Amino acid sequence: MSSNPGGSGVARTPAAAVAAILDAGLGTIAAADLVFMTMVTVIDVVGRYLFDAPLRGADELSVFALAVAVFAGLPLAIARGGLITVEIMVLRLPWPLRRAAKLVADVISALFLAFAGWQLIAKAQDLGSYGDATMFLRIPTAPFAWGMAAACFFSAALFAGLAFAAFTKPKLPGLGAKVPQSSSSETQP
Repeated sequence: MSSNPGGSGVARTPAAAVAAILDAGLGTIAAADLVFMTMVTVIDVVGRYLFDAPLRGADELSVFALAVAVFAGLPLAIARGGLITVEIMVLRLPWPLRRAAKLVADVISALFLAFAGWQLIAKAQDLGSYGDATMFLRIPTAPFAWGMAAACFFSAALFAGLAFAAFTKPKLPGLGAKVPQSSSSETQP
């Protein structure tokens, strides 16, 4: 029997569970944000060219919407394995060196994102301390910096988890290793 609610007959791994949660949460946020950004742009362009009345603060709304899209999408891309990687040289290495290269890349990525999160916390504190807000719409900027910091720390934790997996698993998909096939009784035509 299947241990996942989808009933596909394949047990759900913790990584797949995290990816499903992120798809439901951050995927929805990112998609709604992109729709919002599109609507702001269309309203601004139509207002500007047809009615000579651009949308007030459209640039500010677009900048914040872009930040939300990027920082909501980053953990989602990491969890899905959707980041662009160049493995030309790595695939020529023997498996233990490939595994080490994956471990090093994931650790460096985790450290970089943790550093970026730390810097964003400092910036969010500064922005909050003097009440920084956008020029036209007076949108406070500190909450966005706090959100970006949280996304960086969450992304760093995901990379740390990938580094742990690279260290503990014998073979990792995506590094030239063959993904094990399910048993013949569970395969679908």
